[in-house]
Amino acid sequence: MTRRRRAGLGVVGLAAGLLAVEALQTAATGAGGQHRPSRRPAVSVPAVLAVAPSAVVAVTVRGRGASVEVNRTSGEWQPGPGTTSASAALLRAREGDLFPLRAYRMLTGDPTRAEYGLADPELIADVAEGAGWSETIEIGAATFNGEGSYARRVGDPNLYLLTRGAVDSLRSVLRGEAVTTPHSDPERERLASAEQLSDPELITNPWLAQILEETGP
Repeated sequence: MTRRRRAGLGVVGLAAGLLAVEALQTAATGAGGQHRPSRRPAVSVPAVLAVAPSAVVAVTVRGRGASVEVNRTSGEWQPGPGTTSASAALLRAREGDLFPLRAYRMLTGDPTRAEYGLADPELIADVAEGAGWSETIEIGAATFNGEGSYARRVGDPNLYLLTRGAVDSLRSVLRGEAVTTPHSDPERERLASAEQLSDPELITNPWLAQILEETGP
C-alpha cells in the first residue's frame, strides 16, 4: 500500500470518527441544541399491597374506637352499616392514592418497639379483593420528621414507611372528612431545592412525589 493511499484512509477514518462523536452529541443534546437530562434508573419501590384499585371490593378502617366500612357495589363505593356517604366519597376520590399501596422505604425491626407505635396502632385497614383475598394493614406512629408513618402488613415480617398522604387518605375515610397533615416549612424548602425534584419524570419514589405535589404550582 502506497504512503498516499494510507494517508487517504487515515483521513477517511478520522472523518468517520468525528461524525460518530457528532451523532452522539446530537443524541445527548437534541435537535435544538439543549442538553437532555440523563434518566436515572428506576428505583424499586416496595409495595405493601400490590393490588389495582378496580380489584378492591371492600375496605374497613378502624381506629381509636371508630370504624367505617365501604363496599364496592356495581362499580361504585357505597357506605356500609353505620358509615356515612362522605367516607364512601372520600375513598372514591383517593383510591388511586391507596392502591396499590406503596411505601417509600422497607425495613426490618421489632414491631413491638415503642417508637413504631404498632403495639397500639392508630389505624387498622382491612382490604378485600374480589377473588377472596384479604389483607390487614396496621399503621402506627409518625416518623421523627413527620413525613410518614410506620406500618406493617399482618403476616409480613417487614416494616414499611407509608407517606403522610397515604395515611391521611385513610384518616379521611375513617373520619368522613378530608384530612391533610401540614408539611414543615424547613423540610419543604430543603426538598424543593433537591435535584431529584427538578424533573417530574424522574420521580419514582412516592415520598418524593408527595413533596413535589405539595411544593408545585
